[in-house]
Amino acid sequence: MKEDLKIAWRNVWRNKRRSMITASSILFAVFFAIFMRGINLGFYGNVTDNIVKAYTGYIQIHADGYWDDKIIDNSFEYNKKLEDIVKNIKGVKLSIPRLESFALASTNDQTKGVMIIGTDLAKEKRMTKLDKKLVKGEYLKIGDNNAVIISEGLANFFKLGINDTIVFMGQGFHGSSAAGKYFIKGIVKFPSPDLNNMMVYMNLETAQGLFEAQGRLTALAIDIDDKNNMLRIDKELIDKTKGMGYEIMTWDKMLAELDRLIKSEDSQSYMYIFILYIIIAFGVFGTVLMLTAERKREFGIMVSIGMQKIKLIRIVLMEIVFMGMLGVAGAMVISLPVVYYYHIHPIVLTGSYADSIRQYGFEPLMPLAWQLDYIITQVIVILCFLLLSTIYPISKIASMKVINALRN
Repeated sequence: MKEDLKIAWRNVWRNKRRSMITASSILFAVFFAIFMRGINLGFYGNVTDNIVKAYTGYIQIHADGYWDDKIIDNSFEYNKKLEDIVKNIKGVKLSIPRLESFALASTNDQTKGVMIIGTDLAKEKRMTKLDKKLVKGEYLKIGDNNAVIISEGLANFFKLGINDTIVFMGQGFHGSSAAGKYFIKGIVKFPSPDLNNMMVYMNLETAQGLFEAQGRLTALAIDIDDKNNMLRIDKELIDKTKGMGYEIMTWDKMLAELDRLIKSEDSQSYMYIFILYIIIAFGVFGTVLMLTAERKREFGIMVSIGMQKIKLIRIVLMEIVFMGMLGVAGAMVISLPVVYYYHIHPIVLTGSYADSIRQYGFEPLMPLAWQLDYIITQVIVILCFLLLSTIYPISKIASMKVINALRN
C-alpha cells in the first residue's frame, strides 16, 4: 500500500499540466458551490436577523390566546416566578417586557390609529437598537413619564416636532378608558413604511398607567445568544411554564408568512444549487474522462509488464483522490478569505432591488454566511461527484484488452 501511494503521488506530478487541469476544475467547483450557498444562507439569515432583532425577538411569551386575539384584556401579570424561569435558562441573553395596544392619536383636528408600545427602553436599546433609529430629539430615560418617541411618518402626518404634544385615546384593561397627553421627546425612522407611519414608544410604567394595566404585559420578548439554540430554549420554556397559562412562540410561528416566503425562496436556491452541481459533475467527469483516454496506452503497457489490474485501479484511484485533495485545499485557501471578507463587509445592493427590500424593512445587504457546516457539505458533495466519476476509469481498466490498448 505504501508503495502504491508513492507511485500514485509521482504519477500526479509526472504530467503536471493534466493534474493541474483536474485539480483546478475541482477547485473552481468547490469555490463556486461554497460562494453560491454562502450568499443564499447569508442573505436569508440577514433578513431573519433584521426582523427578529428589529422587533419580535427570537421567542415571545404571551398569555394563552393573545396571538389570536391581540387585545389588552389578554395580557398577563408579570411576576418574579416567570422572570426567574426565563433568567435561569441557559442561552437567554435578554428579556424585554412589553405592553402593546392600539389607540387613536390626535392633534388639532386630525386623528390616526397608532400602535403604542410600552417597554423597558434600556433593554429595547440593547436588542432592537431603537436609539440608533433616532433622527431628531433624544432617547427616553427612566422618569420620562410624560414623554414619547414617535415614528417619522407619524410626525409628518401630524406636522409635529420635538416638544410638541400629542393626545392618545383608547380602551384600557377591562374596558377602562385610556386617555393621555404627552410631549414628543424623540422621532425615529423605520425602513418599513407600515412601521414608520404608526409606531409610538413610551416607558413601560407610562403605558401601564395609560391603559390601567399596572404590572401587566402583553408580551415578553426574548433575545438569545445563538439562534441555533432557539428550539432548545423554546422547548425548555414550554416545559417549565406548563400549566401556568402562557403560550410560547418562536419568531417563525409569529411571522408565519415571512417564514414561508424565506422557505420558498430557499427552495428555489436549492434548484439553482442543483443546476450548479450538474454543471460541476459534468466538469469533473470530463477531466477524469480526459485523464483516462490520454493514458489508455500507458495502462496497457503497465498491465502487459505484469502489474495486476486491481493494483493499477488502486493507483489510479489514489491519483484522483490526491488531485481532489489538491483541488479542495486550493479551494479552501481561496474561498475562506473571500467568504469571511464578505461576511464582515456585506455586498451592498443598489437600485430598484434595494428599494424593494427596504420596503419590507430589511437592510439592502447581502452578507455571506460564515458557517462551517455548509462549507463542509459543499466539499463532501464535490468529493462524492469525484468518487462517482472514478467508476469510468475503473470499468475501463477492468474491461481493458491489453492488445487493443497497446495498438491505441
